[in-house]
Amino acid sequence: MPDLTVVNPANFAGALAVSAVGSASDRFATTRGRRYLMRVNNAHASSQNFTVDDPTSVLPPGGSGTPGTFADVVVPVLNATTRSFMVEADRFADANGWVNLVFGIAGAMNVEVYGPL
Repeated sequence: MPDLTVVNPANFAGALAVSAVGSASDRFATTRGRRYLMRVNNAHASSQNFTVDDPTSVLPPGGSGTPGTFADVVVPVLNATTRSFMVEADRFADANGWVNLVFGIAGAMNVEVYGPL
C-alpha cells in the first residue's frame, strides 16, 4: 500500500505531487479536524471506480466498527476525465490517521492530494 504525498497549499512552491495509482490500494496521512482535496485523473479507456474507506463501516467485509454507522464512499471516474472532491479526516481517517483508498484498477490513473485545508 503506497503512501501518497500530501501537498500543503500554503507551502506550494509550484511542484505538484501527482502520484500514479501504484496498486489496488493507496493511503495518505491526515490531521484530525481537517479536510483534504483529492483529484483523481482517469486516463484509462473505460470508466473506473475507487473507494474512500470509512473505518467505521463493515463494508467491505473485514472492516471494523459499528454496522450502518457510515458506508464507504464509491467514486466513479469516467474515462478521460478528472474528479475533484473533499475528504473529511474525522470521518475517513483510521485510528492511525491514514485515509485508505481502494482503486478498481491500478493502471492509467493518477491521484493528487492537497491539504490540510
